[in-house]
Amino acid sequence: MYGKRRVKWNDNKVKVIINEQHKLLPEQEMLINKEFGKDGWEFLLVPAKGWDVKETEEVADSILKINDTVFVSPVPLLLAIACIRLNHTYLFFNPNREKKELPNGKVIFTVPAKGWELLYI
Repeated sequence: MYGKRRVKWNDNKVKVIINEQHKLLPEQEMLINKEFGKDGWEFLLVPAKGWDVKETEEVADSILKINDTVFVSPVPLLLAIACIRLNHTYLFFNPNREKKELPNGKVIFTVPAKGWELLYI
């Protein structure tokens, strides 16, 4: 559950939001360090299982209190532009994840075909 922060944050640091199963590329880390300083940021890890709508809203409320946030994904830029420029913006959301084990034993979570919601934002 997000509302009960698993890790104590330093609210003065930039939050880098990334899926816990992903890593920053060396160039991405270099750019973040250049912009915010090596000790000026920390990760906000998105669980592999994802968040439901309520947890996502709690995360949004928390990051509104932070000065700067970096999303490690190309999707937020497109979403931000759409929200600013369009009269109505909707998005598909599925809070469910299916746990799958790969032949090499690695466990991954995927979004199932069912359980989608169409949200107006």
